[in-house]
Amino acid sequence: MATARRQRPHELVAQFDPVERRLEALTEARRHWINKASEAVQRHEFVDAVWLVGSLGSGTADAYSDVDLVVAVDETRPAEVFADPVACFGLPGRVLYTRPKPRNAPAGGGYLAVCVQLAGLPVLIDLYVWPSEPPR
Repeated sequence: MATARRQRPHELVAQFDPVERRLEALTEARRHWINKASEAVQRHEFVDAVWLVGSLGSGTADAYSDVDLVVAVDETRPAEVFADPVACFGLPGRVLYTRPKPRNAPAGGGYLAVCVQLAGLPVLIDLYVWPSEPPR
């Protein structure tokens, strides 16, 4: 009858390395997504500004942080930018689901929760579309 061998501490730590590598890959994929999304959004002439808020914007993010992206658009924007900003801006990534939450939208703007797959894991994107000028 074989007896189980006790694992040494360094062997136990090695078991968690794949998790750490996966989180590092996720963090890198999230950074890459943010860069690509920013490029895609800024290609549109009706976009005045784009910026990160939340933990990524403040520099306090960790591997589990979502992306809070704000896009300010001018009056020449197409109406569908508020209804489907993912398609309108041509945002990258495989979308797993979207969930509109109008009460999270700024006055005269839009909000969409978007879950994208990055590095094989789901990442939530809070996508806010703000009018550059306040509604009249």
